[in-house]
Amino acid sequence: MSCNCKKALELEKKYGVEVKETLLQKTSRVTMKIAVLLIGFIISIVAVPVVISILIYNQVFRGGKGITIPSKLSKFIL
Repeated sequence: MSCNCKKALELEKKYGVEVKETLLQKTSRVTMKIAVLLIGFIISIVAVPVVISILIYNQVFRGGKGITIPSKLSKFIL
């Protein structure tokens, strides 16, 4: 590996200090993970229909004009 991850993992296993996670810390970590997933899911449910409706509106009423992607983003997509 170019980043020397295997060596870092070996050193961490050999010289690292294991930290015990309390029940409160584990609960808060799982709760935050679930909250982030729920927020992402809800935003995606709201955002996708809005984008689709904008695309349909542009196709019907504006003569097929689509969404323009900024040039900074288009170089990463293509």
